[in-house]
Amino acid sequence: MLGKIYKVCIVGVGQLGSRHLQSLAKVDLPLKIYAVDPSLESLKVAESRFLEIESVNFKEACFLTETDSVPMELDLVIVATNSMNRKDIINNLLGSREVNCLLLEKFLFPRISDYKHISELLQKKQVKTFVNCPRRAFEFYKKIATGINSIVNFSVSGSNWMLGCNSIHFLDLFAKLSGVNSVEFINEELDEEIIPSKRAGYIEFTGTIQLRSSRGDVFSATSYKSGTHPVIVKIDCADQYWVINERDKTYQYSSEINNWVVETGAFEIPNQSKIGTAIIEDILKNGDCDLTPYDVSANLHLILLSTYMDKYKRSLAVESIDLCPIT
Repeated sequence: MLGKIYKVCIVGVGQLGSRHLQSLAKVDLPLKIYAVDPSLESLKVAESRFLEIESVNFKEACFLTETDSVPMELDLVIVATNSMNRKDIINNLLGSREVNCLLLEKFLFPRISDYKHISELLQKKQVKTFVNCPRRAFEFYKKIATGINSIVNFSVSGSNWMLGCNSIHFLDLFAKLSGVNSVEFINEELDEEIIPSKRAGYIEFTGTIQLRSSRGDVFSATSYKSGTHPVIVKIDCADQYWVINERDKTYQYSSEINNWVVETGAFEIPNQSKIGTAIIEDILKNGDCDLTPYDVSANLHLILLSTYMDKYKRSLAVESIDLCPIT
């Protein structure tokens, strides 16, 4: 007997959403999956990617262009659309369906007002919600986090790694390593030219931003607008120092306990379909997972969004704007 069949809906099955679909194929629970996207081409690609994976346990997948045929009760909804559409999709689903848990892609929303609106809606509907910044769930970074007991100076740098879109990943990792959930702005040295994103209708930034916690932890992120600099993460504490090359998946480590002798090694960066399987299983079985809860992630998003919005406003030479189109 199958027992409970979990009902999972994915809204947005483009490049990232289709990887979530592959994650679901490997979840060791019986699932009925509803994949929703207005693009028939995206649905076709997503279905082919789903079928590439040998499913574990019972799986049944439906591919739909709208949410009308989605069941009234859902165990999990994954919203993997772009940021402009995300608020309306959440409003629609929570207004018309009973949803136990939500998993949201980043960058959450382009408008500051969206964060409070969605927070109040989630509280009203009692929907447990997580944001998919998965580095904090990587075994390598989890192990580092367990050994940190002091103020953290964290930096990430590289060429053209989409600062606006991706800085939240590293700020979230910084929050995990330092144990702090709120930060404040220190400084920005963003480049004057704001560049088009790879995603139509969105923008990107290069340059540097710096943030800090109330106890003195410092976060710095730099994206160079030229060159081939790999993404390098540095974690600097009073008693240990890490230099991590995410492109090559290698690290250098030294510590006070080892008399600052440099050690080197390699580590794994699991792809989304792999890390996603464990996360989704945890959510469905336990109602919890290693990802960041919505309210914590929203606070981290807002400090970044405010910084980027100020820069975008100055570039447009206007007094006020209500959104910054990053996704």
